[in-house]
Amino acid sequence: MSDQLIRSTLLAISLLAGATHAQGTGFRFDGDSNSDFLGYCVDGAGDVNGDGYDDLIVGAYGEDRTGTNTGTAWVFSGRDGVQLRVLDGTNAGDNFGYSVAGAGDVDDDGYADVIVGAPQQPLIPGSGNGEARVVSGFDGATLYTLNGDGPNDSFGFCVDGAGDVNGDGHEDVIIGAIEDDDQGLSCGSARVVSGADGSVLYTFYGDSAGDLLGWSVSKAGDVNGDGFDDVIAGMPGHGDSVGMARVYSGVDGTVLHTFTGGGAGDQFGISVSGAGDTNLDGFDDLIVGAVGDDGNGANAGSAKVFSGLDGAPLFTVYGDSPEDGAGLSVSSAGDVNGDWFADVIVGTPGATHNGPGSGAARIHSGLDGSLLRVLHGDAVGDTFGACVSNAGDIDADGVYDVIVGAPGVDRADIDSGSAYVFDRLPHVPAVENIHGTACVGADGRLPRIGYIGHAQIGTVIQITLRGAAISTPVAGLAVGHATELPLDFLGLTGCTVYTEPFTTVIVPTDSFGMASISVLIANDPGLFGVAVEFQWMIVDHGAPYSLPLSFSDAMTLIYGN
Repeated sequence: MSDQLIRSTLLAISLLAGATHAQGTGFRFDGDSNSDFLGYCVDGAGDVNGDGYDDLIVGAYGEDRTGTNTGTAWVFSGRDGVQLRVLDGTNAGDNFGYSVAGAGDVDDDGYADVIVGAPQQPLIPGSGNGEARVVSGFDGATLYTLNGDGPNDSFGFCVDGAGDVNGDGHEDVIIGAIEDDDQGLSCGSARVVSGADGSVLYTFYGDSAGDLLGWSVSKAGDVNGDGFDDVIAGMPGHGDSVGMARVYSGVDGTVLHTFTGGGAGDQFGISVSGAGDTNLDGFDDLIVGAVGDDGNGANAGSAKVFSGLDGAPLFTVYGDSPEDGAGLSVSSAGDVNGDWFADVIVGTPGATHNGPGSGAARIHSGLDGSLLRVLHGDAVGDTFGACVSNAGDIDADGVYDVIVGAPGVDRADIDSGSAYVFDRLPHVPAVENIHGTACVGADGRLPRIGYIGHAQIGTVIQITLRGAAISTPVAGLAVGHATELPLDFLGLTGCTVYTEPFTTVIVPTDSFGMASISVLIANDPGLFGVAVEFQWMIVDHGAPYSLPLSFSDAMTLIYGN
């Protein structure tokens, strides 16, 4: 077979697969008015209603439901996407929902709770101390409200569950206040608060003015194996915006690790998260974003994963192009590909796959940092990937799902924003399945399909034909995503024939009635889970597509990892 024919075959297969594959969106939630910025912050909420499915929380800090820019946070069911809770800010300009997070079960009632930040909320009118509100998953009641210590602290700029840092059986929370001036102008702070009673357990401060500690805060998991959950906080303004991130012990608040950016303007620590156990050493690891990293072009951005055990860097992933802004948001993704290693997700809101600023979210293997999958924004300015998070297991299939915010989406109005939940990620194994019934050829032989290899992306699989009539001049390998129809076809009986759409590639058979073609499955994470049908159509005599014809049985390839 000619090189040109091979190239045409592979192009046809790639086009068919790419055109029919969906990204696997479980749900999409949309803002309803101009500048809602829904999706600026998103998170898994845990199982707030006790139905066995993990739920979601989505912020829209520009929502005007109860006043201009009061802001709103919605809790949605992971089971069916219905709205479970609507939480609103108190005052115009609160920006309630600027940060949202699952809080864990803070009151130990068996239901997961949530926390919402409102960094502009005025404790005293005009003050802008900021607020964080912890809300019961069971009934939506406010469990307690926390406020910044001083005017313009921006307390609630970032919030998260902290895990159980003090071992009392109640999940705790952590809140960032980037404008806290206690240790210098805008040095920032991060406050860890008891879930049991709302009392302050620890307050951590930036080292110097402009550090902006608390820009990002997160649970870290148990990084040192002492049985207590630890926390991590970022300060992207530290040292000419080189940036820094610190990991603090849940037991006593001491510093376990300090990570520093590589150069001025990196803004290392603009995002931080526990990464889960990415290297299966029994200790939870960390991920830190550096949106201004120029390692792959100006502001391409990066995210670095560190060992929880000893703080050593495990791997770094970079944005593909200048201004991608990779690392603006980072999170553990859970084990999405079923290899037992916790994976990570990195937001890249400046990516340009579907136009400038359409954005992307990239899922990387915790094992080696290799790219597992890329999720893309739909249109120019969507800023898809501005916030990324582990969504928990929303469909209770035992596999972690993810949620991605795109606050620049214009679906309802300009910057109304959207959030997307993806529940079919690259955990699909490579599957080959031969099925259907072949038609006996002109000389009574039964043509059969076969294969060599496995349907994994980046590999070659050989599709074979045996048992065609010896007089056969050619066979056609039909490739597509077709519907199975048992029917009489051109006078043939007992066949299983696959209807259009198909691309058919003509292949000469040998003197034994055999043929084969090698198919290169592109090394494209977007092909995970794509199902492609193959079936041989054999011309028993004469020119291509002339009668009589026979058909082999068929096979389905589901591309996997």
